[in-house]
Amino acid sequence: MYFDPITWEHSFARRWLNTDFLKQFNHDEQSQIIETRVENNDNPYLMISGGNDTNDKVFLLSLDEVLMYFGNSGELQRNAVEYANKGWTANEEDGVDVASFIC
Repeated sequence: MYFDPITWEHSFARRWLNTDFLKQFNHDEQSQIIETRVENNDNPYLMISGGNDTNDKVFLLSLDEVLMYFGNSGELQRNAVEYANKGWTANEEDGVDVASFIC
């Protein structure tokens, strides 16, 4: 089974973080949250495009940032190989959280 991967630009997580989650802050708090240019680099483990860069007030750590701050235990590559061997990718409609499977 093969599905096109979802990029950050089109993800449910991005949409939720920058709408419903952001609305949990009052107006003054929201005005202090600075919009940031998010570079969406390609995923070298799954060899998929990171998609277009985005401008977001709330975002998740990139793969590069996860590796920089938490190190690489080797699980990323092992899980990516397992994932690829099964021929899986996922999209939002599947309800599969690819990031948690890969990380």
